[in-house]
Amino acid sequence: MLEDILREHFGTDRCPVFSYGIHGKPYFREHPEISFNISHCRRGIACAVSDSPVGIDIEEIQYDEKFVSIILNPGELATVRNSNEPDVEFTRLWTLKESFLKLTGGGIRDNLKDILLETEGVRFKTHANRSAGYVCSMAVYDKHTPAGTSTGSSQR
Repeated sequence: MLEDILREHFGTDRCPVFSYGIHGKPYFREHPEISFNISHCRRGIACAVSDSPVGIDIEEIQYDEKFVSIILNPGELATVRNSNEPDVEFTRLWTLKESFLKLTGGGIRDNLKDILLETEGVRFKTHANRSAGYVCSMAVYDKHTPAGTSTGSSQR
């Protein structure tokens, strides 16, 4: 998937060598002008490539009350509890937070509740697929557009 996007949008003939930043975010040492991010779960794989930093996360649709109280702030918690699909809404918020963390390369922080309160200048896009059982979110800085994104679901 990554190689296909790189070939189509950047004209590469092979996938460049990966290197890793201080918090483990991968990058191409030979092509710092190309940013990418990959995520996977049992239900699917997601890949985003851009000319600026990008973060993407895909998760199985889930809802765990213990987990919810750890990562959601009161406003987010109310949104989830008032939703017609609380499991999808929770997973959407979780993937938004993860995609933002992957965008910034900062890694998991102690206070996950405040993450989406700090996103000025960041644009998000979310795709929920109830029948395939996943939610995918991407984060990119406002002035940039990803060159290519792709998701694929596994058949289980």
